[in-house]
Amino acid sequence: MLKKTNWIIITGEPRSGKTKLVEHLAFCGLRTCPEVSRILIDDAMSRGEESNIFTIEYEKKLFREKLQAEERFNPSETVIWDRSPIDSVAFSELYHKRLEGEFISQLKYQYKCVFYLCSLPRFLPDYATAETEQSSRSLGNSIKKYYRRLGYVITEVPVMDIRGRAKFVMERAQISENCRYRVAD
Repeated sequence: MLKKTNWIIITGEPRSGKTKLVEHLAFCGLRTCPEVSRILIDDAMSRGEESNIFTIEYEKKLFREKLQAEERFNPSETVIWDRSPIDSVAFSELYHKRLEGEFISQLKYQYKCVFYLCSLPRFLPDYATAETEQSSRSLGNSIKKYYRRLGYVITEVPVMDIRGRAKFVMERAQISENCRYRVAD
């Protein structure tokens, strides 16, 4: 049985604004955990190494790092996460690694809310995005499929400015009034 948490997951297809939204919520004073994949990529780049994200070894390492990150947080504390280990299941499906059973069997926590960011009108790749616009859409559908398969109700966050998205998430996640005013107009 999964342990219930007060954690809020921000997910969506690549380049939908997840990281910027999580950074904005951190700026507002909320406890957050950044996307682990970006940390691993940044770490490799800082040592002048290439990070091959298309290997089974990388996907397994990323999943382990996500699980370890979860162990560092108190389940009763409100924490905003940029992706969760469930996203790794969708990524492994996209790249035909078929790690679903192995990954799902290791999940330990049940999340309070899952917010899926609708894709932005323009797809602008960055250094940490390997997906094309088409594979991004496919990945987004897979992400939703796995969260739903695991019993989550997904709240879709419409396209709007970052402050509007932050307010949307905070209101629906019932995050304290003190924080809400920090992102209100």
